Amino acid sequence: MELTFGILLFCIAAFFVAGFIDSIAGGAGFVTVPSLLLVGMPPHMALGTGKLATSIGSLVALWTFWRGGLILMKIVPLGILSSMIGASLGAYCALQIASATMGKVIVVMLPLGILFTILTGGFKLDEGELPKKFF
Repeated sequence: MELTFGILLFCIAAFFVAGFIDSIAGGAGFVTVPSLLLVGMPPHMALGTGKLATSIGSLVALWTFWRGGLILMKIVPLGILSSMIGASLGAYCALQIASATMGKVIVVMLPLGILFTILTGGFKLDEGELPKKFF
């Protein structure tokens, strides 16, 4: 994969759009992964690059919510542990799939993910107070 000025401009534009989408509703991976695949990045690297970007965004969101007093500190360790286990298992499983096969899986799964999101209407959250007791 050769990095040219045109590819760099395309990626900047794509990631700007992805960041805008992610700030409103989430789902930046629906833009970033196909963009990176389109410029010739290997599938595993495209997935990892997208995950790194969304992880940084999630950390910033966590920090913002924490400063606003909107985090239940009792469940943070469980959330961190479960996300680390899930990420490790997901990465291990993804690395067991050949690059050519992974590219085909991504090409099939991304449109299905978009269709599922549109048809189900996404997640609906209720407004209200945070629960005082979790466990």
